[in-house]
Amino acid sequence: EFGLLMPDASESQARALLERVADDLAGEIESRWPIGATVGAVTFRRPPAGADEAVRQADALMYEAKAAGRGRVLQATWPEPEGGDRLPASGAPASREDGAARDGE
Repeated sequence: EFGLLMPDASESQARALLERVADDLAGEIESRWPIGATVGAVTFRRPPAGADEAVRQADALMYEAKAAGRGRVLQATWPEPEGGDRLPASGAPASREDGAARDGE
């Protein structure tokens, strides 16, 4: 497992890069071992309370993507909270897109 920080990337730029990384890793890895790449990506409209919070949110989404099946890129966006800088306590994403589901898998 590893993380990527892309502070200046738009949602579409981040998704395109993550899909490319997942495809490249899957191609290289699967040619040698029967494993794949699964990605959980979180886009914050405002910086989270801290790095630990950002990692926690992305990690939770990655495990959700793993539970949905191999080779997925699952992306969620946390909205800007009303009247504050904190993320919702529930951690529930406002929107979510699954690359495998989007591509008809």
